[in-house]
Amino acid sequence: MRQRSEAAARIALVAVMASLCWTSCMKKSAEGAREAPVQPVPTPAADASATPTRNDRVPAPVRSATPTDTPAPSSSPASPPTASAAATSHAAAETLPVAVPGPDLAALLAPTKQTLHRVYRQKWPPTPWATAKAYTYNFVPYGPRAGKLRVYDGKWSTNVQQTIALSKEQADAALELTHRTAGEMLTSKCAFPRHAVVFFDEQGKAVASVNVCFSCTDILVWPPYGREALQAKKYGNLKKLLAVHDEVLARWRLFFDDVGAEQYKKR
Repeated sequence: MRQRSEAAARIALVAVMASLCWTSCMKKSAEGAREAPVQPVPTPAADASATPTRNDRVPAPVRSATPTDTPAPSSSPASPPTASAAATSHAAAETLPVAVPGPDLAALLAPTKQTLHRVYRQKWPPTPWATAKAYTYNFVPYGPRAGKLRVYDGKWSTNVQQTIALSKEQADAALELTHRTAGEMLTSKCAFPRHAVVFFDEQGKAVASVNVCFSCTDILVWPPYGREALQAKKYGNLKKLLAVHDEVLARWRLFFDDVGAEQYKKR
């Protein structure tokens, strides 16, 4: 009996010690769990070749403008142009065409009381033109040794007195006056023009001329204005043709006075 009691006491003691050991281990485990940091759960690396979804795309930040983005204006005065730059600018200004109408250009193009029917108006010059010049020539008495009647008709007159470059507006006015008489108007048998306008193409070649005689009131053109206009004049109303001629001739005198052409004076 005594041996059994001792054995039971040993067993109970072992059980109590085992229980105390287990309790101590559980307490230490709980305290370690509280002190240890929580480790993040690793996620699989994204595939660089994969296309990002719409939610994955983050717009680039917008850079706001700052005062430093705009360079501050220089407080130093602009440097004066060099001598070569000034010379170039002056040369360019001299080559610009004069496009300011003369004081009598508006009166020059005003409607006349008498006008020819539109059937008279032809395409003239037949060759496109770009510039024009006014001329005075034949400042010599009329006679057997007088020069060419037209300042240019394929060849130039040798008696040119004065050459005047015309603006585009003045050249257009001269062409309009030529249209108003449908080109050539012969009113005498002794035409001897001393004033003319010559039209030139882009290459500077003369392509047409209109020549005016204020002594005998004739108007000569080269090349011919057009067969239709000549036929219409031949069978037209002579009284009306002369009335148109007189009005346009007065406009031609205004034109040459406006551009500074000299007038012939008999000696």
